Amino acid sequence: MAYAETIINKAKSYVGYKESPPNSNSCVFNRDFYGYNVSGAAYPWCCTFVWDIFRMCGASSLFYNGNKTASCTAVLKWGKDSGQIVKDGQAGDLILFDWDGSGDADHIGFIECRNADGSYTTIEGNTQISGDQSNGGEVMERKRNSCIRAIIRPKYEVDYLEYRAYVQGVGYLPWQIDGGTAGTTGQSKRLEALQFDPKSEITAICHCQSYGDMKPVYAGNICGTVGESKRMESINLEAPYKIEYRVHQQGIGWTSWVENGTWCGVKGQSKRLEAIEVRRVS
Repeated sequence: MAYAETIINKAKSYVGYKESPPNSNSCVFNRDFYGYNVSGAAYPWCCTFVWDIFRMCGASSLFYNGNKTASCTAVLKWGKDSGQIVKDGQAGDLILFDWDGSGDADHIGFIECRNADGSYTTIEGNTQISGDQSNGGEVMERKRNSCIRAIIRPKYEVDYLEYRAYVQGVGYLPWQIDGGTAGTTGQSKRLEALQFDPKSEITAICHCQSYGDMKPVYAGNICGTVGESKRMESINLEAPYKIEYRVHQQGIGWTSWVENGTWCGVKGQSKRLEAIEVRRVS
């Protein structure tokens, strides 16, 4: 088994990788899949890229029931048959595309994150910016908001360090997992509230405009305020395991990482928090 974060980090490490020679479909992912070097039009590798990432992470069982396939059509059927199709994607999900609206699946990649505008940042093998999106020869980070055929959620180990931000003028942003950025940077928007998944067992205390230090809030409840237009200025987090966190603050930018039980952010200077990142430490 593996965490979604593990899979995404491995996939991301290959961004920029290209088949060689160009237009040959000769690549490390096909060599790993077939066991020997292959080339030619019969060997597109967007699906073998996905298969190989799971294999390299020791998580082959999470993809296609541990079996091998280079067919996006077969992966789509597996997702349906196993009941793993989801409506809204998150980091680590598989995303399938149907370019011509035929109902089939023509291409596959990983979701890196869901964006505030509803689009997805993806990591895809064998694609390109223009031309053949399904056989472009490179591992790329893309932004996708159309031609999505289905989203499949592998049965990862549950990652309980999930949190989301409530932001000025936006409301709640999508949930983030271990290390993800909750909030905004470069938009001068105040972070007004923060919520952790109940299973994270994180207790949060925030220093908030007009209120000062507020009462400790246990995971699942709202830390900060909603609908009062008040900025969070500093935050203190406690967990029954080791965590690190940092904030992006008005006029300061990203602070240094701090550990459990430490205030992060400045008090008494009327500076808004704008974003936060929280991560587990082994």
